[in-house]
Amino acid sequence: MDFLQQLAVLVMAIILVVGAMAFRRPVFARMAIRNISRRKRFVVIVISGLMIATAMISGSLVVGDTLDYIIKQETFDNTGEVDIVVYATDEAGDMRYFNQSVATDLMSAVDAGALPHVDKLAPAVREWLPVINPRLNSSSPRVTIFGFDPSNTVNNLLDESGDPVTADLVTNGNAVINSELAKDLEATVGDTVIVINATGVPMPFTVALIVQDSGMALWFGDAILFAELSFVQATIGSGPGLINQIDVSNIGGIEDGYLVTDEAVLELKAELPSDESFEFAEEKKDGIEMAEETSDQISQIFVVMSSFAIIAGIMLIVNIFVMLAEERKPEMGISRAIGMKRADLTQTFLFEGTVYALIASAVGTFVGLLIAGIMMAAFSAIMAGEELTFVIHFTWESLGVAACVGFLITLATVALASWRVSKLNIVRAIRDIPEPILAKSEKRYILLGILSVAFGVVLTVTGAQSHQAALTSSGPSLVALGGAMLAVRFVSPRMPFTIAGAFMVFWTLDPFNIQEDIFGAVTGDMEMFIVTGVLLVTGGVIVSIFNSDLLLEGVTKIFGRGGSRLPILKSAISYPMNKKFRTGLSLFMFSLIMFTVVVIAMMASFQRESVDTLTEQFSGGYDVIGMTFRDLPDDEMSSGLDRLSEAIGRPAIDRVSGALIANIDLVPEGDNESYQRTLIGFDDVVIEGGGFSLADRSADYETDADAWSALATDRSIAIVDGSAIPQMHGGFEPFLSLSLEVGQTVTVTIFNGTTVNLTVIGIMDQMFLQGIFISDDFVAELAPSSAKMLHYFSIEEGTGLTNAEVAEQLERVFVEYGMTTIVIRDTIEMVFSMVASIMQLMEIFLGMGLIVGITGLGIITIRNVAERRQEIGVMRAIGYQRDMILKSFLLETSFVSLLGITLGLVLGLALSYQLHSWGGFSEASPFVIPWFDIILVTVVAFSVTLLSTLPPSRAAARLAPAEALRRID
Repeated sequence: MDFLQQLAVLVMAIILVVGAMAFRRPVFARMAIRNISRRKRFVVIVISGLMIATAMISGSLVVGDTLDYIIKQETFDNTGEVDIVVYATDEAGDMRYFNQSVATDLMSAVDAGALPHVDKLAPAVREWLPVINPRLNSSSPRVTIFGFDPSNTVNNLLDESGDPVTADLVTNGNAVINSELAKDLEATVGDTVIVINATGVPMPFTVALIVQDSGMALWFGDAILFAELSFVQATIGSGPGLINQIDVSNIGGIEDGYLVTDEAVLELKAELPSDESFEFAEEKKDGIEMAEETSDQISQIFVVMSSFAIIAGIMLIVNIFVMLAEERKPEMGISRAIGMKRADLTQTFLFEGTVYALIASAVGTFVGLLIAGIMMAAFSAIMAGEELTFVIHFTWESLGVAACVGFLITLATVALASWRVSKLNIVRAIRDIPEPILAKSEKRYILLGILSVAFGVVLTVTGAQSHQAALTSSGPSLVALGGAMLAVRFVSPRMPFTIAGAFMVFWTLDPFNIQEDIFGAVTGDMEMFIVTGVLLVTGGVIVSIFNSDLLLEGVTKIFGRGGSRLPILKSAISYPMNKKFRTGLSLFMFSLIMFTVVVIAMMASFQRESVDTLTEQFSGGYDVIGMTFRDLPDDEMSSGLDRLSEAIGRPAIDRVSGALIANIDLVPEGDNESYQRTLIGFDDVVIEGGGFSLADRSADYETDADAWSALATDRSIAIVDGSAIPQMHGGFEPFLSLSLEVGQTVTVTIFNGTTVNLTVIGIMDQMFLQGIFISDDFVAELAPSSAKMLHYFSIEEGTGLTNAEVAEQLERVFVEYGMTTIVIRDTIEMVFSMVASIMQLMEIFLGMGLIVGITGLGIITIRNVAERRQEIGVMRAIGYQRDMILKSFLLETSFVSLLGITLGLVLGLALSYQLHSWGGFSEASPFVIPWFDIILVTVVAFSVTLLSTLPPSRAAARLAPAEALRRID
């Protein structure tokens, strides 16, 4: 039974139980239905509030479905019918050529039925080589040269009319290219392009056709040149009759063939020669799994972000039912007086709430589609330059999960709120007298206090033992809150609750690292964002509510002087401060969402401000990294840089350094698993310069430069890249799950069998190049066939060109070596830009969550008008003008919303300041507040709040005194 089925069974069980209760108590069921039918306008308002949680859940899941569909479709487009690629490897783990007869034998096995899960096979040669278009002096440093047999392909290669490409277009020196390569080379049909093979020999091809972007032409979005297999074997490959890949199509279609990949691989292994080493690239299966993992992670992020709106929505549900109880208070008091029990009132509200929950979950599920559509439109706008199209896509399973979860959350909240509102005093209810706040005679507060303290102690002890940050943060906060409830028995509520709220804020922010001193190192994941936000906002709201009289006095002194402002201001602030519970819920809704938006905006600001520092840390004093597919000798480098200077008209490169590359197997000390990594040998210029900063280093070396210098003389030590530290990935697993520490020994095995033990003395900040770093002399000694394929360039100032333009020129000058370049600063900015785009999307998503708070205030204002008709009539009778009534209601709304926004802003900035240190941002960026973003969100939220509450406020102002005093709602 899957998750949706389990949820559906639970929902049906609850509905049946509630239905059975209604059948047994038909009078109460009819009362609930009557309350719904006689207040149709209010029903719409209630459902609008209740559906928020469901809508946010639905929107999050649909966003995940859409991204899952898009990424999977990209995989299907990139691979087409190919599910598996078979290739052979040499001792170094590199791809090698093997006899084409292997593919022929496999095809015979398919025909004979020996491979029941394989549908089709085709031999292929794929090489990644540079290509030049002499006509325009344009080049592409890394092109997929695809040698194939036109009479036997797994994927189709189609011409402009959709027909398969014929053999004459890819033989006798002809080739076809895809649109990606045509764009890179600015090539047209008839151009002669030059392919530089692995030995540096140029091979001319005439472009006979530019093929459709489908099938083989979309192979992983590469720039591809297609030529006939035998011609590629004779000119570019290792000789006639040799191939380096076999494309395999499993049984089934493009979108389901990957499901039998495991079975197909087992069958292929049984038929392949046992004396050769073959590997299986499960291209489609791996792509789909990665797509699912990526979409799941993004969906989880959205669910976490939406959890704040969901929590606010729960507060809104409670607020709505508290207002229902306030409106029906005399009616409920009379019902209790004539014999109804508290349980009967609870059941009546529960029956009514169940109907609301069912309707709200159904409506909210489809409102979530609208939210997801807005998010996809925002995605498309943010990623407009990436040629990506985001079209909404959903599964009925996700909508079902959203509906069920939304119903369960709503009903659970309704049940709790129903139980709460039934706890009324009959006399006070009939006379419509406000309930005293935290009366000392209320034994339930003592019970709640004891339970809160006990539960908080359990959480604290459990968190200390398991080192869970969420528990060690929330446990003491619950103890403080429970202690305040117990103290109310003896003192006025203000002092204990103010102390408890202030403690919650202080303990959660933990400015002096007290938690670490008490509990030691604790860990947390994304749940800490939710826990921290809820604890901080709860503490802040408690302090604000229980000091509301002081707040009222201060606001009155500042703004209440002169004219009619004082009575307007007092009436506007006194009412929400008198309804502390209701106002507290509204403050919580606004503050929580604003808090989250502020924190995310600050994280994006820290990243933007850290570009300069990270560029310095990652670059080692260089500007451009160049990588070639074969060895680039020093004399060729020197002559190439001379040609570059001539082309630009002045020297462009200040200094250049190279590094030797060798593939290795690495086994960390205490780990039996082997990892494929790269051994990188820096030359003396880099080592003596010591420009690459270290995130961590051995205490044996005073400076980073000392650690680098030691590599030149000590053959037993090494430095590794920053991917070895999980914390540098925000707590996620490092690249290839390889985690290393300073002082740890690793065993390195070269492809020729040479083995050496190296001790890690430093871990770099940079993660562009992942590998083990030693001196180039040592690499040459360990791996004599290693090649100089990594190059660092420092660009002269005043060239008149950007670093990207110089990098492009470098690729052209060294195109025969297939040089591809990375502009370090531009790459960092690009990565941060993508992260900033995601952050911006989160802000938009959470900004939509402000609708919860706005909806809450709108509902409260609408009900206030109905609830306070007689009060409005009295105010009008004693001299309040219509504009004074309007101003009073608008000021009331403004006061609550601005207080919530300010509280969220202050708490968000306080947490961001702590995160600036905790997250290591202080070392890379200054604490810069993005005031424009924050002010924009504040202005929009406040403006929309006023607009949503203006109609009911105007309706209140238009009430005639006689009508308001006469009418009883």
